[in-house]
Amino acid sequence: EGNFDLTVTCTPQPPAPANDNACDAAPLVLGANTGFTNVGATVEAGEPLPAPTGCQVQDGWCDFENGLDNTTWFTFTGPASGNLIIDTDGSDDDTQIAAYSAVSCQDFATGSAVQIAANDDNPDWVTTLFSSILYLCDLTPGQTYYLQVDGYDGAAGAVVVNLTETT
Repeated sequence: EGNFDLTVTCTPQPPAPANDNACDAAPLVLGANTGFTNVGATVEAGEPLPAPTGCQVQDGWCDFENGLDNTTWFTFTGPASGNLIIDTDGSDDDTQIAAYSAVSCQDFATGSAVQIAANDDNPDWVTTLFSSILYLCDLTPGQTYYLQVDGYDGAAGAVVVNLTETT
C-alpha cells in the first residue's frame, strides 16, 4: 500500500551461435578446433538427450543430468584408421558430448540418428575440470558423423573440440 518506484532492467539474450542445431553443424578437422561458443545456444525440438548412465562412462551422461541446456553441433569425418579420440579439454566450462551416426541432419528430427557414444566427465582431464572425452573405434573412413556438445547445467563459454586420430 502506498507509492513506490520500481525499476526493471532487461538484459538481451545473446544471439545463438551459427551451429545451434544439427543442420547448421560446424565441420571439425583433426587437431584443436577453436573459436566456438555455446553462449546463447538453445535446445531444438527433438534434440536427442543421451541416457543418464553415470559419470565418467563411454555410453551416457551423469545420472543427475536434468536435460539439455545450451547445445551446439559439429560434424566430423571418420579418419582413415577408423579410430578417433574427441575431447573438449580447453573449453571454458563443464561440457558433455555425444557422437551420432546419421545419414543427414534430418535424422535427428525423425529420431533415426543413432548415438554411438556419449561422455559427461573425463577422469583424466588435463587443463579443464569436467572436460569430456570419447574413444571411437571402427568409424567408417570418410563418413560424416555428428557431435553434440552441451554445457552442463547451463555452463556457457568458449568451446574447444580436439580430434586425435589413433591407430
